[in-house]
Amino acid sequence: MADYHQIDQIEEDTSSESEKHEGARELGFFQRHFSTKSMLIPHITIFALYILSILYVMQKQPSNRACDYKLSTHSPALPIITYEKPNYLDAEIVQTNKYRGRPSPEIDAAWLEIGLGTPAIRLYDDDLKRLNKSDTPERPLHRIPEEFGGGYLAMLEVFHLLHCLNSLRKAMDKEYYAEERAKHGGDRANRVHDEHCIDMLRVYIKCTSDVTPITFFDNVLLPSRKLPMPDFSTLHTCRNFEEIWKWNGDNERTLQWDEIGLDLGDMMQMD
Repeated sequence: MADYHQIDQIEEDTSSESEKHEGARELGFFQRHFSTKSMLIPHITIFALYILSILYVMQKQPSNRACDYKLSTHSPALPIITYEKPNYLDAEIVQTNKYRGRPSPEIDAAWLEIGLGTPAIRLYDDDLKRLNKSDTPERPLHRIPEEFGGGYLAMLEVFHLLHCLNSLRKAMDKEYYAEERAKHGGDRANRVHDEHCIDMLRVYIKCTSDVTPITFFDNVLLPSRKLPMPDFSTLHTCRNFEEIWKWNGDNERTLQWDEIGLDLGDMMQMD
């Protein structure tokens, strides 16, 4: 009987040792598993915070449209404004394009298309409030007849300024445009108009105050010139003028001048 007891005791001891080893292995596995997890958690947390920080900064950066609404005067055209990719202005001193050169019917047509040839737009009472404009007896705003839809007559500033540039262009060739300029009151009236245009451009340029640096270069192709040359081809992010021009000509507010019995060219004169 003693032998059997010893054998049972040995088996129990062996089983106990085996269970201890198994428990130790399981404990080691869980320790390694949780140790790896505990090392990963800080890294995952830091990465998540990094992503959230980027998203927060991106959200805080105002979009072009948000900047337009914050910095621009109210306009029904603001929602359609888009921006072109940053590009260098085509500003070579000597060049040819459809707006430049000796007077011709083709150049006149190109300028007319972006100036006095553009339609009017209609404003409503809400627009006037946002523009801080008042319709007063002393300065009544021009109302569009109800038969043409009502509202108030307006045009976009960009087309007025382009018209001004066109007027100054024509002033350089008074003989060619003598008949046209004579229709608007002669030399005195034309001078008043030209001075108005010069001053409007002065005011607008000062208002926008473009601070893009203009660099200078040494003209190695013309060694006789000792002075540096300005490089006017500066990098700019421009509003898409074509989209504005298209919207102005075809939207629910568009008005053709002749359809409401008006001539923009006559209205722009100072006489």
